[in-house]
Amino acid sequence: MTALRSQTKGDPRIKIAVLDGLIDLDIVCFQSANITRLDPY
Repeated sequence: MTALRSQTKGDPRIKIAVLDGLIDLDIVCFQSANITRLDPY
């Protein structure tokens, strides 16, 4: 990640998370989130 950060100006408002498994979208912190699920296959 350090090498990647040195190559981009980025936008500190953008957050990316990699989650291993399904998440409960009913949890408050995820309710207004823009979440995209990618199928591995």
